[in-house]
Amino acid sequence: MKKTTLPEKHAEQLDETELIDIENHVPDLRKDLHLFDNYISNRTVKRSVRENTLSKQDLKRLAKLISDPFAISDVEEYGESDWIDFIDDLALRLKFIDYDTKGEYAGYTSHSPSFPDNYIEFNKEIYNAFVKKSLQEQEQMIFDTLVDSYSNSRNEFYSTRALSKLDRFSTWGCATGVMPFLDFGKIRRKIFDHLKHYTPGVWYSTASLIRRLKDLDPYFLIPKKPRYKYKHDEKKGRYCNFYETKYGGHEPTVKPMDPDAFERVEGRYIERFLEYIPLCMGYVELVYEKKQQADIFPSMGQVKGFKVTDRFIRFINGAVAEPKVTILPNHEIHIESASYPANMIHRLSPFGQMMSEDKICVMKLDQKRIIDFMVENDEFDVKKFLASISAAPLPQNIGTELSEWAGRSDVFVLYDTCGLLEGKSPPLFANDFLVKKITKDLCLISSPERVLEKLEIAARAPVEIRHATTKLSPPPKAITSRYLKQAAKKQKPVVKEQVVIKQKTFVTLYFQKGHILEIFTQALVKGKCPVEVDKERMTISYGSKDRKKVAAILKDLRKTYRIRIEEVLS
Repeated sequence: MKKTTLPEKHAEQLDETELIDIENHVPDLRKDLHLFDNYISNRTVKRSVRENTLSKQDLKRLAKLISDPFAISDVEEYGESDWIDFIDDLALRLKFIDYDTKGEYAGYTSHSPSFPDNYIEFNKEIYNAFVKKSLQEQEQMIFDTLVDSYSNSRNEFYSTRALSKLDRFSTWGCATGVMPFLDFGKIRRKIFDHLKHYTPGVWYSTASLIRRLKDLDPYFLIPKKPRYKYKHDEKKGRYCNFYETKYGGHEPTVKPMDPDAFERVEGRYIERFLEYIPLCMGYVELVYEKKQQADIFPSMGQVKGFKVTDRFIRFINGAVAEPKVTILPNHEIHIESASYPANMIHRLSPFGQMMSEDKICVMKLDQKRIIDFMVENDEFDVKKFLASISAAPLPQNIGTELSEWAGRSDVFVLYDTCGLLEGKSPPLFANDFLVKKITKDLCLISSPERVLEKLEIAARAPVEIRHATTKLSPPPKAITSRYLKQAAKKQKPVVKEQVVIKQKTFVTLYFQKGHILEIFTQALVKGKCPVEVDKERMTISYGSKDRKKVAAILKDLRKTYRIRIEEVLS
């Protein structure tokens, strides 16, 4: 056993060499929730009439999108996916989607409701409001929704969940006894409050967590003085709802005075609690006993150990970090985030396309998308936006290219068969023909002939000005306009004084060795090529008109020397 800051009996650690059957195939709840909602928002989805479930066709499509590795095989083999159903239910509870959950009875002989024409509606406003929240706030909303969702028969005691492996108690009598008065939202929060004391990344035995609750919070589940639905339930005691048996039956077998009563009821609950919200949200990892218990129902002691994750500690401490964005010179955008960064991906989608989605989401800037966006949003500064969200300064080449792309986004919009209506307080009927409002007294309208006719009927004394295809026509002398002015008189062009400046271009060769400079100088003199020699700087300069002579001399010298000319940049 390893040392721990918790009391030893409350923090019994497991030897990792003994661990088997670790539950490590946990899908990404947050990512799948967004993928599910995006799927629903982009198509018409109708639920089945009898079971009110998603069609097999929609399930197959979703199974290929989400992160559950078993979803495709589950849909193929069983026609359903527990994980997709879980995400579907969560989206409904968060009010991202809406559909009929009550149904209607087709006739007097109907034993169950049917759901004709039950289409899923996507609540765009609610979903967008959620996405715009911080990741900590999003996590809190998902957490609160799951924690506070339960009923007499829908809780860890009686119903299996998406990732559940353990069996459950019989629902017989779950509407009686103490069950109607148990606040499972409060119960779950109490256990989470105990879990935050465990060191993340360390394997602890589930038995030690059960001992901790028994010692420090024995009435976390059922109050010390519980309420009962009926008086005769009180005679059976606080555990009247729980039937422990080999072959079935509905008689309580756990007595309050039994020395192991807590382990047999509260202990079983803790095991089933761990494989619901904590496991589904990635707050714990679990390890199960290899040997299945067959001599008692429901099973007991099958979750051997648990490990709290860093994700849970960050959330419980209110420290879920916002995404870190890095833009690389190769146009890639790396989004590093502990949770699926739906909002950041949404904000960046007009400027790039998704390349991969993992612990780090990778997008790539797309020139066409950016130019198209700039055309429609000419006042939006893409370069400034990307710089504001990037954790590091924008690479120089990215900034340069964005500026170039911005220049290519300048376009003209051609309006055909339209007219400009100018005047103070334009009549209300002009709104029926409005194409674009330019200022408060100038607007672009369709069907200008009809507008002109209505203005004349209304005695507004309109003046029609028809423009040529190459230029705007000025208004009549008696009419004033803020937008059309008389052309200014042409002025005589100013005659500029002609100035001639002569230049002479020299080529300078730099030498590293004095004797080579001397040999080259003699060759140039012999070839009657005028040069300027600076022995201190070890350079030879000659005019550009002598380049051919120098090239011929160089060619002759290459018979003796290996000569390489390097350009001097500065």
